[in-house]
Amino acid sequence: MPSGKPLMKTAPLLEAAQNIIGGDWRTEDTGLQECFMDDGRVGDSWAALRLGPGLPKEGQTTALEKIRAAWSEAGYEPGIGTLPVINGVEVTQLRYPAAGRGPDGLYLEVQVATTGSTLESVASCIARAKQPDGEEGP
Repeated sequence: MPSGKPLMKTAPLLEAAQNIIGGDWRTEDTGLQECFMDDGRVGDSWAALRLGPGLPKEGQTTALEKIRAAWSEAGYEPGIGTLPVINGVEVTQLRYPAAGRGPDGLYLEVQVATTGSTLESVASCIARAKQPDGEEGP
């Protein structure tokens, strides 16, 4: 199992976004999950999900720009976009990388709407010390 280091990499970024949006948040982290390294080794990563309040339309751009600045300062340049309108709800998304996952499996995402906000991340994939075939990891 990896140490808490991968989570430490993403947790401050999620916390910064939660503080910028404000309000009460529910933590629904799924925790440790299996992942695969580019070289085929099995690893673990940490998945986090936070559910929060909606933001008035006029406050969304400011909040997302502040989150973008915090993530960019940490070395993650997120893309911004809007998702298809569902049941009259427009959702704006900030995501690193803009699509898929980074080379180490990491991604960060915040979605805001007038009805609620979500934060989601998967930390970098870290190879397990003992691989299923019995070989030693890193």
